[in-house]
This record gives sequence, structure tokens and C-alpha cells, in this order.
Amino acid sequence: MKKLCAFALGSVLLSTGCVPTKVAIPDASYPHRLAEEAEVVIWVRLPSGEFTKTKVRVLPGWWVAGPPAVEGSEP
Repeated sequence: MKKLCAFALGSVLLSTGCVPTKVAIPDASYPHRLAEEAEVVIWVRLPSGEFTKTKVRVLPGWWVAGPPAVEGSEP
């Protein structure tokens, strides 16, 4: 009977598209390693000291970090 109930529940979930999924919310206070290649726009410092936007390709395994991870949290 348990197998029948599990099969019925699984069939209903699959047919309605309500399969449970994992949800992960990245924490900006930690750096994260890229899982896939991506193209991003970064600030690059010119010899004059000014900054310009530049597109770069980042590869799997590279790290990205938000300001809280790099600069620390403010008191």
C-alpha cells in the first residue's frame, strides 16, 4: 500500500510540474566559485588612473565576491 501511495504522489507531482527543488540563496558576505563560464563587465584601471568598463570571460573555478566579502562589513 505504501508503494502505491508513493507512486501515486510521484505521478501527481511529475504531471503537475511541482517537483520539489532545492533553493540556494547566495550570501554576499562570502566569495563564490563559478560553476560555468560567463561573460561579465568589470571596471579596469587605466594607466591614467581612470576606470573604464571592459567585458571579460570568466572561467569555471574562478571566484567572484561582493563588497561585503572583500571590504568586510561596516560596524
